[in-house]
Amino acid sequence: MPCVGWIDRDSQCEMPLLGQGTGLTQSVPVHTTHFSLGNSRVLFFRRFRIAITSLALMLPAITWAQQSLDRSWCSEPNSTNDQRIAGCTTLILSGRESKDDLALEFYNRAYAHHAKGNYDDAIADYDQAKRLNPKDAPTYNNRGNAYSKKGDYEHAIADYEQAIGLNPKDPSPYNNRGNARAKNKDRDGAIADYTRAIELKPDYATAYYNRAMMKKEKGDAAGADADFKQAQKLNPDLLSEGSAPASSSAANEGATGTTVSLLDGKLKLDIASEFSRDADDPKSPKTVAKFSGPDGAWGEVLRGTHGLTPDKLDGYLKMRVAEYSKGFNWLPKDSQLRWLKKDIVTIDGRKWADWRYVPMLKGTKDYSHSPVYTRFLTTSYKGQLLEITFTSNLNTAPGLKQKIDHIMDSVHLEE
Repeated sequence: MPCVGWIDRDSQCEMPLLGQGTGLTQSVPVHTTHFSLGNSRVLFFRRFRIAITSLALMLPAITWAQQSLDRSWCSEPNSTNDQRIAGCTTLILSGRESKDDLALEFYNRAYAHHAKGNYDDAIADYDQAKRLNPKDAPTYNNRGNAYSKKGDYEHAIADYEQAIGLNPKDPSPYNNRGNARAKNKDRDGAIADYTRAIELKPDYATAYYNRAMMKKEKGDAAGADADFKQAQKLNPDLLSEGSAPASSSAANEGATGTTVSLLDGKLKLDIASEFSRDADDPKSPKTVAKFSGPDGAWGEVLRGTHGLTPDKLDGYLKMRVAEYSKGFNWLPKDSQLRWLKKDIVTIDGRKWADWRYVPMLKGTKDYSHSPVYTRFLTTSYKGQLLEITFTSNLNTAPGLKQKIDHIMDSVHLEE
């Protein structure tokens, strides 16, 4: 989508010049492996050895939520905004929730109000979440975004500064504060913030773009041109049609991260800002791309580990499901590997094997806080296997599962 306003970390451009995106940081919902045949199998088990050992130790300590429709609506990534508001409201009014759970539920409800454009209601709920958990940086960042949407840049900047104080390594509040300063015509302050965001996240295409816009306004044509070029290099879609800045945070509705183009532009996927692309390894030519996320979360795109034709896709899926089911026999007796999906689906006219799993306690259905949430998409591309994998690893934040779902749902492959 062409950009027409200030660029947020994860939002597509949908606002006028110097505007702000939907402006939500998805940390925890909304409060916010791969292996192929041959050598890739060895790679998988090496990468998961630490995760398996750590998970085996931590599973007994994980508190698994009881099944509840309201709890599911409040925390599940796939809930609609209205469902999330209804579910969180019931839990908040129940009088049975702990302080930590209440903070999360107010945050989640605020997120839904924010996504619906109800900024006053969102701010009220962010206030409650802050009261219950005053050291949660995403709460301040999101409330700052809500204030920015209302045009209250003084309060927005104050909240961004609180978020920065609590988590100075997060580039998002710097980018957001830069946008608010730009609105207040503080171009030097905005440029300083964008520069700091880039220092923290060198592949932050939106911060380069926003800084370019400020340099352009100041008459620094050479500096603006250099930043525009770097932004376009990092995200070719960013400058597809003219100029436009954006603000920083993931939006629940229609927002994406950086669009990554692979296989000579034939394969595209939206990578959430929580993931960064690793440097290419010339020793692994069949690894098209690798990505690193928080707490060991990762993703990768593999191609050509062995031949695969469309008629063999179903057999390949059954084989891999059997291999993984057997491979996770180390789980405690009261736990199991739950297959969330293992089907052949059609995406843009092409058949894919869509398979995903998560380890969880037997008898439970709420996996929102489970670790090792993993998704695969496998297809035949020019007679060879093409496989995309993303996993949360030991990260248990429900919001990260939503980001992984967004990445996988964004996959687009042309022949």
